[in-house]
Amino acid sequence: MNQTYTAENGTTALIACNIIPNYGYPTWIGPPMNDDGMLQVYNWEGDPSFFTFLRNYNRLSWANNNKDLILSDVVKNDEGKYQCSGAGAGRWTIQLNVRGKNSIIL
Repeated sequence: MNQTYTAENGTTALIACNIIPNYGYPTWIGPPMNDDGMLQVYNWEGDPSFFTFLRNYNRLSWANNNKDLILSDVVKNDEGKYQCSGAGAGRWTIQLNVRGKNSIIL
């Protein structure tokens, strides 16, 4: 893990990406796990569009720097490992922890 971030249940999380992508937007992956145990791909490098099949699609957005991930209305199911990467730029991993009374599980 490169970094750990703790968000309160129901708040907005800014999940930082500490790389400089070659094509503007890094690739992001994160929870939930696929059937094969791999994290979900949220977008492709250079493409600002998030995949619409993601369960958290409506809660994802980009920070002003076009590389940090914003996740609104954080719930317990959002907890886990997030990773941004870019060709030739490396990989950055963040563990998101969610805390708070009555943490919601979707």
